[in-house]
Amino acid sequence: ASLVQVGMVLAAAGFRKSLSPLHTRGIRVSWRGMIGSLLKPELAELIRRRDFNQLRDILCGFPAPDIAEIFTDLNADDEAVLLRILPHELATEVFEYLSVEDQENLLHALGSEQVAGILNDLPPDDRTALLQELPSAALQKLLALLTPEQRKIATELLGYPKDSIGRRMSPEYVAIQQNWTVAEVLAHLRREEHKRDAMNQLYVVDGKGHLVDFVRLRNLVVAPVQMSVLELLENQQISLRATDDQETAVATFKKYDVTMLPVVDSNEV
Repeated sequence: ASLVQVGMVLAAAGFRKSLSPLHTRGIRVSWRGMIGSLLKPELAELIRRRDFNQLRDILCGFPAPDIAEIFTDLNADDEAVLLRILPHELATEVFEYLSVEDQENLLHALGSEQVAGILNDLPPDDRTALLQELPSAALQKLLALLTPEQRKIATELLGYPKDSIGRRMSPEYVAIQQNWTVAEVLAHLRREEHKRDAMNQLYVVDGKGHLVDFVRLRNLVVAPVQMSVLELLENQQISLRATDDQETAVATFKKYDVTMLPVVDSNEV
């Protein structure tokens, strides 16, 4: 089934980060802001000497948020040098923590191959937050660097109104059929192992893709394998519409004290 047919999941944390003034991505926290200032002369000298091994050793000793803070005190060209020498997974995580303005500047300084690698690995909601701020010509250029699968996801999210939660959805979710047994669900989860980070809540749908309810993984794994999914439902039919605004989403999360919610269209799909 396509993303539109089975819906998407929106993580509460993603909203709270995007709306909160304490959002740490791109905003300096006092002690972290000092790190870049203290290291800037040493890093600049190592970059000048092209001592990439020592640069990599220094940076890899910090977590991604701290490296992002270090980057904010450097110019875009030096940031690009440092990002290129980081392991790919760490480089992508650091990029996520930069402000949108810093991300845009860094994209201009990087080569197309590295830009493509970062954009394809960014979480879809973070990527959308970056892409929606770009001029049309720059947007089309970056979309062309995405794989067909990631380009499809990006264009779908960008197709929603700018302030709607449709632009903040994550397509990483697992849907299961209401007529399955626990054994069938477990077999399905093994096939979907690449989505393991999204398996805490499994979204139950009917044969037409309509949202029914959800099941918690912790309850499913201890249930008898012959038990029906219907016996494990949480009976919490709460969802958001893709066209809802972000304030509505935050209010819903607070009201029901949940950390993630499914997002459906007007047909409850």
